[in-house]
Amino acid sequence: MSDLFDTPWRRMAAAIFERPRDGRVFGMMDIDVTDAMAWMRERNAAGARLTPTHLVTTAFAHAIAFDCPQLNCVIRFGRVYPREDVGCRLPIDRDGQDLGSVLIRQLEGKTITQVAEEMNEKVEVARVRNEDPAMENRNGLASLPWPLRKWVYDAVRWLVHEVGVPVGSFRPGMFGSFMVTNVGPLGLTVGYPALMPASDVPFVVAMGKITRKPMAIDEQVVIRDVIPICATFDHRVIDGSGVAKLAKGVLRRLANPSMMDVLPTS
Repeated sequence: MSDLFDTPWRRMAAAIFERPRDGRVFGMMDIDVTDAMAWMRERNAAGARLTPTHLVTTAFAHAIAFDCPQLNCVIRFGRVYPREDVGCRLPIDRDGQDLGSVLIRQLEGKTITQVAEEMNEKVEVARVRNEDPAMENRNGLASLPWPLRKWVYDAVRWLVHEVGVPVGSFRPGMFGSFMVTNVGPLGLTVGYPALMPASDVPFVVAMGKITRKPMAIDEQVVIRDVIPICATFDHRVIDGSGVAKLAKGVLRRLANPSMMDVLPTS
């Protein structure tokens, strides 16, 4: 096992901290996306179908894949193991019926254009018919009486996320490497998402509403498009230095979004 993943600090953290049952460590930053939005509008005028969600999701995925791959991991029996690929699960609104979600896999090998095309296709399908195993599993568990529901949930979660074996439609890694939710359409600018114990993701990202704010650039106050990004982290996996490296990678890509349309050669 590479020391890049199973470090002494992570071994101690896995023993000290329990699996998160709610938010553990929080972070928030305002990101200037003026140039990114202008680039997105140019691409959309040429026929693309990009949204801020595509920008943020791809920026985080590429930052994980190419800047801090040690964050792309899962904890099992107190040890940290790398994942096979970078994936992201995104909740979607099914026109007020119920929440659904889509999973995008192998993001390390996809440009933002490819991510947008796949995500748009999956979202359109999910809004018509919800074939998401995660939602079907939830509905099945909800039908069980209490306290049987709790016992079954704990047993299934332990088998899937700790042992790493599938149980029915529950699969290890079915939530991806991280999750992204967009609370901007709800009119919210800030929202701290909870870490779901049912998943094994080390962090969840919440996108807020894009607003116009004054910012100091080259000692001049100018009005810019700003998106607030909030995140909740599993402290067993991510410490301050890991968050900083992740944030720098995301900021660099949102400042120059065209780099997300070209994958690194190595």
